[in-house]
Parts: sequence; C-alpha cells; structure tokens
Amino acid sequence: MGRWAGESIICVGDEIDTGDYPPGMLSKDEENELQEFVDEKGQAMTLYNISKTYYTEIERFDSLSSTLLGQLFNTKQYFKMSDHDKRQIKKALRPELSEFYPSDQWIFRNLTTREYVRHNAIVSMGIGNVILSRVCWSTSSSVSMANGGNIHRGIWAGHRFDITTLARHREGTKEDEWRDISEEVAKEITRIWGSECPSEDEETGPEDDDFASVHMNS
Repeated sequence: MGRWAGESIICVGDEIDTGDYPPGMLSKDEENELQEFVDEKGQAMTLYNISKTYYTEIERFDSLSSTLLGQLFNTKQYFKMSDHDKRQIKKALRPELSEFYPSDQWIFRNLTTREYVRHNAIVSMGIGNVILSRVCWSTSSSVSMANGGNIHRGIWAGHRFDITTLARHREGTKEDEWRDISEEVAKEITRIWGSECPSEDEETGPEDDDFASVHMNS
C-alpha cells in the first residue's frame, strides 16, 4: 500500500453523478470542501472530474536495477565476465523480496470493516485485483463485463487498508473483533474471472475499465 496505507481509497468511474460518493467516506467538512470544486460553467464537479483535473496520474518508470542492468548489458566488460559473476551482479541488483520481508503469513486488512484476506488464499490473483473488485464506484452500472454484478458500487469503496503479517496482526489486535474473509474473496474473484474468460485458464484477470483512482486524505 505504501503511502496509501490507512488512507481512504476509491476507484471512480467516469459516468458518475455529482454528489454521488460512498456513504460515510467523507466527513461533513470534506463534503463542504467538495462543493467548492466547480467547472468553467460554475457547475459542481463529479468525483471523476475532480480527480482528472486536480490529481496527477502516477507514471510508470523503470526501476533503478533495470536501468543499471540495461547499461551494464551494453558494455564489453559484461560479456567478458564469467557466468558466476553475472549471476552475482544480477542477484545484487535484483535481490529476492523475501530477503527484506518476514517469511510470516501476510494479510491484507480492511481497517474500516475489520476484515482481512490471507495472501496464501489469493496468491494467483493478487491483492490489486482484490482491491479493484471492491473499491470501484460509479452511478452507471455499465462496466463492460459479462457478469460484473454490483461491482460499480463497491462494498469497500472509500475504506482504509494496510498490509501486515498475521503474527503482527494478532499481537496488536483482539482476534475475535476481526473476520477472515479469504475464502469469500477468492470465490468472488474466481467468479469474476470465470465470467470474463470462461474458456481460458483463470490465471489472468479482465481488462481494466475506465476508472480513475482517487486518494482522499482526511
């Protein structure tokens, strides 16, 4: 989650009405602040238009390791190295993530609803797909999906999340106040993928719809 951990997250559709946002997502002050956003005609703006006008899209960029390796591959010295040395350099520039993180069970938590999803239950699906399947918000139900259901009114839209280990979670919380919904979420994602790719292996998800992510700070 990075900088977004603990912040309210919503993925807004372009066909959304003015004033349409998840119940409880905004405080009264934030609701009043939104009313101050108007277009060139003086009309109140939708969440989608606000995000496109006042927020900057995150651009993809090559990692430092990829850049360094790319430069190295173009040198004569690299081709003179032994296979062992090449492997050592690649290992140093692209270390396994497991070297930096605990080997404990990781979980994705919804801090708003006190629910969590175990990583081992969605390992082939990815946390990103779990988030997008539940944080989308639009007035229109048109999502270009065979069986999108109510995905346009995401039950987690505007909620707050983080990622931690199951051990840390149990140390810092009362376990009986949280609900493990791993199996529920896994079945939901499988159903969505199955409706989009009924004749294919469910290893790849559906294409992204025209949604703009909004990160609301309170």
